[in-house]
Amino acid sequence: MAQAARRLALRQLLTRNRMGVVALATGVADIDTLRLQPGALPEALHALLEVAVLASETEPHNPMERALHRMAAEQLAGTEHLHPQWTLAREYELSPELLAMCHLRRSPDVPHDVVASKGAPEVMAQAATMADRGLRVLGVARARHRSGKDWPGVQHDFAFDWVGLVGWADPIRTEVPEAMAQCRRAGIRVVMITGDHSCTARAIASQAGISSDRVLTDDEVLLLDAAALKAAHIGIAMGQHGTDVAREAASLMLLQDDFASSWRPSGPGDGRLPTYARP
Repeated sequence: MAQAARRLALRQLLTRNRMGVVALATGVADIDTLRLQPGALPEALHALLEVAVLASETEPHNPMERALHRMAAEQLAGTEHLHPQWTLAREYELSPELLAMCHLRRSPDVPHDVVASKGAPEVMAQAATMADRGLRVLGVARARHRSGKDWPGVQHDFAFDWVGLVGWADPIRTEVPEAMAQCRRAGIRVVMITGDHSCTARAIASQAGISSDRVLTDDEVLLLDAAALKAAHIGIAMGQHGTDVAREAASLMLLQDDFASSWRPSGPGDGRLPTYARP
């Protein structure tokens, strides 16, 4: 997630920035949550949502974590699965050994600390199926650590138990497919750079009208954001959510983080782009 946040995420120009949890899956109980009424989440999925929240910041700014907190407030209110009184004893960042973030939560009422983790799921058919729908998918796991015992140096040393998968969605802006069509008619090739799973990226690209015949991943992507912006004929950076490095390297900067604005003329026959600014 941290890598995705630091990238020039063209996806943020394509979607409505209305991130929401739309799927929960444990292998035993799976559910699409779009039409779920408050308090109607099956008991078999309570622990998944509980651990996912514990693995998030207490007062999150990340849209995915904020969506988790909103759902937990709606679905877990009045249950034993919300723990606002638990303190954060230690936080483990992403590491090469485990591409996940872990929070070690502590309560005076239990003899052990709870280790809650969420991150890139292992290669598994269910995660790929969710990603094929255009969802951002994270795996959720938990472990126990006796209070007072020394913490391991790396999170990989915890004995984790698998809990399940969480899927998020951010709807495509309604104006994006037509904006893409206008780009194609003008001979402009649009490339999407994202930190999402390749299946998720392909699905989002398809919904937006971007050709997904070729998807480059991992070592195939050799240019960093700033280098790619400089190499492009016209490098466009987001003004609201783009990084400082991306804005400095770009030729143009969007004042409004909306892809359609990058192809919306001021009036009939007018090629000016009023939502641009020179960095």
